[in-house]
Amino acid sequence: MSLDIKKIGLLANLGKPGVHTVLHQAVEAIISRGLEVYVDEQTVRSTGLEVTADPGFSLEKPDCDMWLVFGGDGTMLNAARHLLHSPHPVLGINLGRLGFLTSVNPDGLCEAMDMLLRGEFRIENRSMIRASGPVISDHHPEGMIALNDLVLSRVDATRMIEIRVRVNGQLLTDYRCDGLIVSSPTGSTAYSLAAGGPIVHPGAEVFTVTPICPHTLSNRSVILGLDSRIEVTSLSSTPPAMLTSDGQESCEMEPNRTIVITRAENPLRLIQLKGHQYFNTLRQKLQWSGLHNDPGGAGECQ
Repeated sequence: MSLDIKKIGLLANLGKPGVHTVLHQAVEAIISRGLEVYVDEQTVRSTGLEVTADPGFSLEKPDCDMWLVFGGDGTMLNAARHLLHSPHPVLGINLGRLGFLTSVNPDGLCEAMDMLLRGEFRIENRSMIRASGPVISDHHPEGMIALNDLVLSRVDATRMIEIRVRVNGQLLTDYRCDGLIVSSPTGSTAYSLAAGGPIVHPGAEVFTVTPICPHTLSNRSVILGLDSRIEVTSLSSTPPAMLTSDGQESCEMEPNRTIVITRAENPLRLIQLKGHQYFNTLRQKLQWSGLHNDPGGAGECQ
């Protein structure tokens, strides 16, 4: 794929071990290839990078051609929300543990830069999801945005909550449960998977609705089209419920108030380097085993 790369933006979780060293390596790799660096003052000041911070640094209207994001999947989730209006693609550099979204390890940074300049990559549009409603708009005027999932959960750990779900105006069911997860395709391998939900290919155009520890054992995950309008109402006055976006932003839900969950207008444009295969990543990260003589099995995961 062709992408005219002249200036690269840097976003980093400055609390990650080793991030300062990796950022210095990244700046050297960028400058040595005749490219410019786009970075904010706080990152320069905290790490001692020998570059000039851009005085007009902006996430919504950036003066760069792509982003490098340094951290773990949590850092990528945070970046995805803040880059919602940025048109530029993102490549994740993995300083975390699991790394479903951050596909490049620090020791592969120089090779990754060369592959980018040779056009040896593709861009995946990862759908994001949005929760809106009066209870949300006071604190989040654009709604709560998630790349992985929106979770409605109980605050009191000793009691279940009751949740009503409607899809496109039709009643799905009333759940008695510990909570409810509405996940994007990307988020199927996160909290939804831990709660018993299915693995969904990130290119699928679907929501996954998964109850957490439902009182009715026949309540299982429901797969819905990504163009669906999902209305979620907390029916419980006590205990109160909490809505959380990607495990990072939250607001308390008032009883009998409804939120609406839909596909967000803009996707995350995620860079995948040549040779990246989703199912290889899946096998590696979930530690699935395969036959040693299977050419498409675990032997490929290097």
